[in-house]
Amino acid sequence: MTPLFAAMHRWAVRPHEWGAFDCMLMLADWVAEVRGFDAAADLRGTYGSPEWCPLARRLRADPEPILREAFACLPVTESPAPGDIALVQMRGAPFLFGAVRVDARNWAIKPEASQLLVTRAVVPVVAWGVGYAP
Repeated sequence: MTPLFAAMHRWAVRPHEWGAFDCMLMLADWVAEVRGFDAAADLRGTYGSPEWCPLARRLRADPEPILREAFACLPVTESPAPGDIALVQMRGAPFLFGAVRVDARNWAIKPEASQLLVTRAVVPVVAWGVGYAP
């Protein structure tokens, strides 16, 4: 099993928890596993719901600037490869999600109401190259 699929198995069984393990912190967990640094260290544990603190509200309302700052050391990519991360728009969703590229067509997302969603029904808004090599 590749490191990406091992991580996906862990993400699938771990419950969604705002401020501890949500769709945005899942990205930081993956980057920490692959690259060795936690881009969300200052954010972890500071919110229990998106309404609870100003940063979490901004994260839900307009996450792009926060993620661009957090992942500034990663290259932005127009062609995300498996293991890369992105901010994505899912069809029918009112807000954006953090996602990890699984393969040539699918993305893994940790929505609030699901264990782990693997879908191709997303459009990347911005993506970062993580440098993952299985």
